[in-house]
Amino acid sequence: VGPRMAGVGRGRVGGHGTPDAALLSGGTMPASPYATYCTEAYDGISWSEVNNLITSRYAHATAGTQNDALSWAGTTAGEYNGTTWASAGAMNVNRGYLNGVGSSTNAALAVGGHANAAPSTKKQTEEYDGIAWTVRPDKNHCAYAAGGGGTSTAAISFGGKDSAPVGNCTEEWNGVNWSETTPII
Repeated sequence: VGPRMAGVGRGRVGGHGTPDAALLSGGTMPASPYATYCTEAYDGISWSEVNNLITSRYAHATAGTQNDALSWAGTTAGEYNGTTWASAGAMNVNRGYLNGVGSSTNAALAVGGHANAAPSTKKQTEEYDGIAWTVRPDKNHCAYAAGGGGTSTAAISFGGKDSAPVGNCTEEWNGVNWSETTPII
């Protein structure tokens, strides 16, 4: 488990919330042990330390707000209620570098990702309802480290690595299925 390193710059972090009520979770630091479980809250003016993630993580997906946040990677997930993190339902597909969208701990999507087992690039989609992850229809193309946004019923996923053609596909989720749309220029 990584050290508590509030105020230290880090990458591959999770982000939740709005400009006036944000939450930063996990990430990697420039020196060993790299992964951290540190969580910080932002009130629009300054950052403050809050309770840690249950496990250190980086390149994880996130959804929700500062007081109703979800963070996940591998097969584990955590829910934040504005004060503490608690374990959430276990994911079905083990992966990191995935995209996360959603408005709260009871309405989120885990999209794509990367795993050490072949095939390493994933196109699976899972939906979280606050209790359990449910396998949903796959994306049309594999991608990890992709961008995206939206809710569990209307989302977009774009770019990433190992998509076909590499990095420029765009797909939209309508709450039921993924459909291809205009590629990135």
